[in-house]
Amino acid sequence: MDIEAFPLKSEYTLTESGLEMIEVIKSIKLWALRWKIKNIECGSQDCGQCVL
Repeated sequence: MDIEAFPLKSEYTLTESGLEMIEVIKSIKLWALRWKIKNIECGSQDCGQCVL
């Protein structure tokens, strides 16, 4: 085995259906936060405000 071949690098990308699923997951997250007893802002980097 060639030691100069390390570290191996792999890159992954989502398929079109995987990218579409992101919106579904975000919607479920908003729903869960809306119905949570103590609704705390999540601080996620991809949204500025969790509760509509």
